[in-house]
Amino acid sequence: MAEEVRKLAMRSAEAARNTAALIEESVKNSENGVNIAGEVGKLLEEIAAASVKVDDLVAEIAAANQEQSQGIEQINTAMTQMDKVTNRMPQTPRNRPVRRRK
Repeated sequence: MAEEVRKLAMRSAEAARNTAALIEESVKNSENGVNIAGEVGKLLEEIAAASVKVDDLVAEIAAANQEQSQGIEQINTAMTQMDKVTNRMPQTPRNRPVRRRK
């Protein structure tokens, strides 16, 4: 019976060591998980900041596009007015050839 008690004590000690090793490994894994979660949090913050910058740039591009469209519209209006004036010019008395008397 003493032999059986010794074997049982040895198995219990081995199981305790295995359990301690498993707990230690779990703690390391948990710490690693916490570190990774912290890094992911920082990366998400950087992504959010970059997203805001992209949003600002898109807004600036849209505003510049609007200004460019307005400028093109003004040029088109000016060209149309110039075309109208040019088309009317031959009809004005000033632009008719002067006839010289002989």
